[in-house]
Amino acid sequence: MNKNPNIAAENALLKDEIDSLKDKLKLCSEKIEAYKKKLIAAQARATIGPAERIACAKEVFSALGYRGSVMANQLNLVYWRATGEDLLETKLLDDELVSAAELGEIYGLDTPFVNILLKNLGYQYDSYGHWRLTSPGLMAGGRYVDTGKVSPQGKKYKAIRWPKAILGDCELTKI
Repeated sequence: MNKNPNIAAENALLKDEIDSLKDKLKLCSEKIEAYKKKLIAAQARATIGPAERIACAKEVFSALGYRGSVMANQLNLVYWRATGEDLLETKLLDDELVSAAELGEIYGLDTPFVNILLKNLGYQYDSYGHWRLTSPGLMAGGRYVDTGKVSPQGKKYKAIRWPKAILGDCELTKI
């Protein structure tokens, strides 16, 4: 019985990919254990500060493959759960939030094009001429911010702001 050489080659590639993922998982497990040890030692000293928490969590998320604004959002979530403080608001993550127009200026793109890119990434959607955040958009670091303007009905206007690195994270600047 002849085996199809394409299936054998595909199986070999899948096996290599599985082995690579196992190696990455082992590395992540080691990083998590190291983080746990640091956390236990810091708790024993009772002197774990914001910078140490962020540094430990950053090592773990980096090992898991998080980068840029996605990492910043995950770090924010960890810190918020531990302290109730929002790092993005306190600027400890040093990840300034900007508008789609400002992103366009940074990357040399037109604002409508930036909004379409963010929509195609699943980060926002158009609702009656207004952009709305999606869950992935929130996870990527998008935030609603108060514009300081009020509608004639008394409703506060909010705008979406993004981490500066959001388009760089997705390597869309090559388009």
